[in-house]
Amino acid sequence: MSFLAPDFAPFLGPAWRAELDANAHTVVGLRPDNTIGYRNAAWDRFASENGAPGLVAWNGTPIVEIFHPEIRDWYVSLFDRVRESHEPADHSYQCSSPAAYREFALRVLPLPERRLLLIHHLAVERPHHWQAHEPGGPYIDAHGIVTQCCHCRRTRRADRHTSWDWVPAYLEPARPEISHGLCPPCFRHYHPRAASRRDEEKAAGQ
Repeated sequence: MSFLAPDFAPFLGPAWRAELDANAHTVVGLRPDNTIGYRNAAWDRFASENGAPGLVAWNGTPIVEIFHPEIRDWYVSLFDRVRESHEPADHSYQCSSPAAYREFALRVLPLPERRLLLIHHLAVERPHHWQAHEPGGPYIDAHGIVTQCCHCRRTRRADRHTSWDWVPAYLEPARPEISHGLCPPCFRHYHPRAASRRDEEKAAGQ
């Protein structure tokens, strides 16, 4: 079932809303404070199928709170940029399952009065090309913590912090204590300026 708040209704005409309600892609409308003013039925299905039924009732909290702090500011900047420029923006990201490599596509559309429409869909799904590694000692640090990239979902080796492997078992519900960060390629994707500064500092120190 779709959801439309009364204050968001003026920004979606009946014909357009009917089209969005029937869309197979997940569609969410955001207010200026990034809380949800609209969501289509596909959003509810996606949340339930991906083990996040709490997202169905995610109406009063800014949607950016869904994102891990490592990437939250990037999404806030993306939404602000679309609001200021009145130009759509596209973004793709990885969110693989234990069984398949997956890439999702996000399109952000501007609406009047700083509202946004987010259209999200699965763009790529294929067998993994990464070698699967077994969970265990190499990935558990001295505090019993496993660190996983919040973007590509690979796992950092505790004995070699520059190495991140694909450990599908750590994506299962029954898993050890997980902490999240960004592996070097994903850090460069979301924080290019900081990555460049880090490269410059390393070069200067050599």
